[in-house]
Amino acid sequence: MRTATEDSLLSDQRLGPDIGIDSYEQLFPVPSSLSDEFHPRSDFGLSVNETFTHAVWVSQRRDGDLRRLSLVHIDLKTGRHNTLVDEDQLPTIHITDTTSSTTPRLHLRRFTADSSMFIYQLGGKVIYVDVGTGRVASTFPIETNTTNSPRFSPSARRFTIQHSVTDTSKPLPQPPPRTGSDAPPSSDRWITECFDFTGTRTPLNAVSNVTTPYWLDDDHIVLDLKDKLVLISADGSTTRQLLPPTP
Repeated sequence: MRTATEDSLLSDQRLGPDIGIDSYEQLFPVPSSLSDEFHPRSDFGLSVNETFTHAVWVSQRRDGDLRRLSLVHIDLKTGRHNTLVDEDQLPTIHITDTTSSTTPRLHLRRFTADSSMFIYQLGGKVIYVDVGTGRVASTFPIETNTTNSPRFSPSARRFTIQHSVTDTSKPLPQPPPRTGSDAPPSSDRWITECFDFTGTRTPLNAVSNVTTPYWLDDDHIVLDLKDKLVLISADGSTTRQLLPPTP
């Protein structure tokens, strides 16, 4: 895999949306021409770290009838840039494709708190990339039937995902099926899992309703279980009910 090097920005590459930050206009590429009716898609967002010192954007290059994508890191203090993710690692889009997403779907997630790594999601994989070298630091395969986006801890070195599983052996009570439906009763249980940068994957709970996880700090998660709030350690070793108070 190639390491990140300082590249020359091509004339037909530019940011997707116009971000309107006058003091940083000189840092971003502007097309010298849009010949052959090539118009960079504007539905790929820009991701900036919390201190506004680093940014990642989706570069778009025309190659015949294809739109090739790559992820470019920009140091907002110096204007230096390097390719984090090459074109061969990302999906291509046909020039005539006007849909709002790629296949597999590409999401720019965030920087880690120390800005040493950038996190993006490609389909069912959450990928950490070293900002300095462009090398993949960690890859996490996740369930595709998730109910929400990854929720990252304050450092972003941990995240939670919720996904559903169907257990037909012990179905939960359900209303009668609709008229004309003879589907057997089933039970959707929602599992909250914690992923650690070291590669650890820890199931935290499995309940019949969708729960909402909130990071209290890098080691603790608060789960809203509808009728109570529960504090769970990120490694799943301890659980404590917060509300309502236990006797």
